[in-house]
Amino acid sequence: DYLKDLTEDVIFRTPGLRPDVPELAAAVARGSALTSEMEVFFQVCPCEMIAVTGSDGKTTTTTIIAKLLEAAGRTVHLGGNIGRPLLCDTPDIAPTDLAVLELSSFQLMTMDRSPRIAVMTNLSPNHLDVHKSYGEYIAAKENIFTHQTARDIAVFNADNEATVRCAEKAPGRVRWFSRRKEVADGVFLRGTSIVCRGPQGERVVLDTADIKLPGVHNIENYMAAVAAVDGMVPDEAIRAFARTFGFLQEVEYLHSRGLALGGSLGNAVVLDEQGVVNPEGLRRPDEFVRHKMLDFVGDMAMLGMPLQGAFEVHCSGHQLNNAFLRRLSEERGAYLEIVSLTRESAPAYEGEAFPAMVVPA
Repeated sequence: DYLKDLTEDVIFRTPGLRPDVPELAAAVARGSALTSEMEVFFQVCPCEMIAVTGSDGKTTTTTIIAKLLEAAGRTVHLGGNIGRPLLCDTPDIAPTDLAVLELSSFQLMTMDRSPRIAVMTNLSPNHLDVHKSYGEYIAAKENIFTHQTARDIAVFNADNEATVRCAEKAPGRVRWFSRRKEVADGVFLRGTSIVCRGPQGERVVLDTADIKLPGVHNIENYMAAVAAVDGMVPDEAIRAFARTFGFLQEVEYLHSRGLALGGSLGNAVVLDEQGVVNPEGLRRPDEFVRHKMLDFVGDMAMLGMPLQGAFEVHCSGHQLNNAFLRRLSEERGAYLEIVSLTRESAPAYEGEAFPAMVVPA
């Protein structure tokens, strides 16, 4: 009932609330202006923006971009779908700074502006419990580049059919990243070498052995990030960063930027499907989802979060089995066991406890 008969001059829509719900439509018809925190931020942000979206990999790719730029000496403001809201920080943002944003389809649905550099990691059917169709989901994602100009850059996954089709609509310069083939403008894999190619020629930026984050999908995340920061970060800085940036470093960095890493309630951890929102990600050959989730639980203890004795894992949407959990959890000194596969049966939470363990994709 809180949406009924809204009469405010300006209404800020939360990302999870569709803009066309009858109550909001009625308020707009009465003269209210409907907007969102991210829409206003795009209007008032004084610096250039780099934004990342996609069905998988956007949190890690966004984090890598932000950290690489910081390594190059830039002042970076990380936000959007991760970290803290940036709108209140606008007075402290200088024109020479950079805003690095992760943007969800919910945030992008009503966006009428696009960043200077846009990255689309991949696309597959997702969030169809909110979006009316896969087409609407894609249309929302496309707003990350739709409002760009000819001087802007959009980076796409050349190995993903849906993003290839999206690239045909991009008004600016199109760059690619690919594990499977060489591209004319962008970043690709040649053997174990990650190569960047552009109008000035090509060069090897780093080797896959330099990347501390495990999994072939993280090679893709690095290629997307390199394509986005090309010309802004020295290759030496990229290699040095990749060799030291592992999963724990990612967790600590996101935690320092205000991301709710997850929380415990007694001896239970709630693992929500926010961590891996795309079911396709669960069928990767290396089954990295399992590895990352358990590493995350282990890292919770290193970050001062209690992990003692028998520890229940309440999860939804994840294909994890108790035998696998028991085998790997022995290395962590704790017993992990799935006790439910539905959000409804997970423990309640309140106060400072978080509702989900968010595992960066």
